[in-house]
Amino acid sequence: MTEEKKLFEELNIIKRLLAAIAIKGQNFREQVKLLSDAGLSPSEIADVTGKNANLVNVTKHGLKKKKETKIKDENKEVENG
Repeated sequence: MTEEKKLFEELNIIKRLLAAIAIKGQNFREQVKLLSDAGLSPSEIADVTGKNANLVNVTKHGLKKKKETKIKDENKEVENG
């Protein structure tokens, strides 16, 4: 194993540990949001949370829809305001 590959694997371990610390005590939706915002892929989020990548993707989609709905509602309030 090359030094570069070894270093990359060690950095991945550190990244996963930091992610696990960051989401401790949060519900799954919030965990997905935090980890996604931090740039982790669905498969990386699944590894950290112990869930499968499909569930992560479904949760991300739900968060996106919720955000879109919130923006629409805020725009309607401004228009009707």
